[in-house]
Amino acid sequence: MVAPGADAPALSLSGVRRSFRVDGRTNTALDRIDLRIPAARVTGLIGPDGAGKTTLMRLAAGLLRPDSGAIHAIGIDVIADPLVAQSALGYMPQRFGLYEDLSVQENLDFYADLQGLPDAQRAARYEQLLHMTGLGPFTRRLAGRLSAVLGHGPLREGTVHGAVTMFGYQSVTEAKLTPAGRFPPPAP
Repeated sequence: MVAPGADAPALSLSGVRRSFRVDGRTNTALDRIDLRIPAARVTGLIGPDGAGKTTLMRLAAGLLRPDSGAIHAIGIDVIADPLVAQSALGYMPQRFGLYEDLSVQENLDFYADLQGLPDAQRAARYEQLLHMTGLGPFTRRLAGRLSAVLGHGPLREGTVHGAVTMFGYQSVTEAKLTPAGRFPPPAP
């Protein structure tokens, strides 16, 4: 793994295509996507339902393989080394990701154990996450009793160990991608 340098992108996709077979039909989620996201930037991916946002994020996190193309995230060839990518990236989909029958603290401990976060680093990382999410006062509360807004906080999977994190929410109504996943051509 090579950390991105000043000119290296945090994420790059080149000619990425991904299709799915559903009910005997081929549905193309992404078609020849070229994308370069600079390091140290907050970037949003917006579009309507079915535009390919979740597919793109799952591909970038090494959770899906593309039909064709190349994907690099923080210097990792995601296609060649998906497990390395998964250990360095955190992907939080829109759905609730905490175990509802565990407290917030128990969820933190569980995901820290899964990610192999050393005990010596946990207190500082937990403090950072609890501050960022506003969940500090709720560490004893069962995750299933959190409001939906609090429940979407980045407490799970890769985020506990301080990885690059991608969030998946669908709350924007203005479309920037077509349903086939292509960026629309620039207006004349």
